[in-house]
Amino acid sequence: MPAVSDVTTPYLHEMAGILRDTEPELWAFFRSARNTELPDQLRAELLEKSYRLDPEDHPDLHDLLEQAAKGLGVEEPVTLYQSQGLALADENGNAQCISLPAEVHLVFSGRILELLGGPQLMAVLGHELTHHLLAQADDGALDVAGRMLWAAAFDGMAQPSHLESARRFQLHVETSADRGGLLACDDLHAAVEALVSLSSGLAKVGGASYLRQVAEVLDNPKRAASQALTHPELYVRARALQLWSEQDDDVEEQVGALLRGKPDLDRLDLCDQVRLTDLTRRLVAQVIRPSWMATDAVMAHARLFEVKKPALAVDSELVAACSRAPQVEQGYLATVLLDVATCDPDLDEVALAQTQVLAEALGLTEAYDAVVSRELKLAIRTVRSRRAGAAALVEKASR
Repeated sequence: MPAVSDVTTPYLHEMAGILRDTEPELWAFFRSARNTELPDQLRAELLEKSYRLDPEDHPDLHDLLEQAAKGLGVEEPVTLYQSQGLALADENGNAQCISLPAEVHLVFSGRILELLGGPQLMAVLGHELTHHLLAQADDGALDVAGRMLWAAAFDGMAQPSHLESARRFQLHVETSADRGGLLACDDLHAAVEALVSLSSGLAKVGGASYLRQVAEVLDNPKRAASQALTHPELYVRARALQLWSEQDDDVEEQVGALLRGKPDLDRLDLCDQVRLTDLTRRLVAQVIRPSWMATDAVMAHARLFEVKKPALAVDSELVAACSRAPQVEQGYLATVLLDVATCDPDLDEVALAQTQVLAEALGLTEAYDAVVSRELKLAIRTVRSRRAGAAALVEKASR
């Protein structure tokens, strides 16, 4: 089983790092606003509106808590409560973690303690304790990032990317917490059963059978992309847990794709934007690498992408990044290539030849042929014919 430090999806650290590096003043503001102590008013409210589950009255529950805390490395004292209220969303059962540097408070609601027991309940305890670990990790960096993202998402000037960034960050938080639940109970089927029971209200469910059901869902080519705002869909959570338990080399890519859904340029989050911006600049720098391509008109166009000089050498990493990019991103990159190829009419066909040669080297041939055909209104056979002679044309221009 992986170590506790491995439960956090890399996406969370990537997003926090981008926010910290690009918005240092805003980051400092949100960090200063973190609560480091439980206000007396909140502690009093917990006592007024919930029943404290003391160890002497609930020894079995506290035994599970002790095992989960030990397995996850949580050393802070944990107090358990059962909420007196019953929100409609909590009818089956829910749990909430109130995390502070020196103490943890877990509040159960609904029928969660009736529905679950043993490893299933330990999975829930592990999930909530992992929320505490995530909130306190790296001096609260993930907590700061989450609050920054949601503040931006609900700002009156928010763009779709702001909401997508906040949404996807929260989905990764819940996925990481699910991993902590699995780590605590060390039983994939029990962890899945806990999720299904709390979603369905059934006390008896089968984890193995639900995973088979999930496989059928994922086999459907018309399956809609994830629309979840704060918690992934149940089948997504179950599959993400299964993938993590199997520990394939590309587990993070697979889980990330599950949470992101079908790639869409209109649903880019901040991490996607940073990655695609970097990819675009490197691509433009490669196009203008030959000295004859770096005309005044081309360089002026390149500066629109904040590219000030040509690349000095072939970017081998760019080849891998372009060839494995989703189809929709390959179409975008092909459009960027054509923009550069046509920005200086004095270069004529040789600029198009240069981009055709580069597109072939980057695994973008199909996407680029389609863009050239559509935008230049050329028959696809004409485009392919020109591509066949492109290398010779580039070689001649380079002499």
